[in-house]
Amino acid sequence: MFMEPEFCNASVVLLGKFELEGFLPEAMAQAKIISQKEAKAAQFLTLLPGAVVKYRLTWADITIEPGRLLFATDRPPYV
Repeated sequence: MFMEPEFCNASVVLLGKFELEGFLPEAMAQAKIISQKEAKAAQFLTLLPGAVVKYRLTWADITIEPGRLLFATDRPPYV
């Protein structure tokens, strides 16, 4: 018997103090968290300097605010 999953997405939210510049795609690639190819392909959805940055990678949406960091995905195998 095959069971259908109840959820088809996952999110991780971290609370704290985050410097927006440290989580930009270029900075994450430099820290080897993501590849240079992923960083160059990132699509910015929201960019308000000092307030909020939101961008999309092939496998996740990432939102950075001064007090919150959010990773959201609906892509296997990350769910």
